Amino acid sequence: MAETAALPADEVLPERPLRQWVLSLPQALWFLLATVSARPST
Repeated sequence: MAETAALPADEVLPERPLRQWVLSLPQALWFLLATVSARPST
């Protein structure tokens, strides 16, 4: 199973090192963003 996941990744991603980013937000912003994105846009 790991081989089937690694094959497409090796073909799509370039042959150079990639940086990984993580965005961390305070929990109060999690709830605010969750409620704003859940509202219907009218």
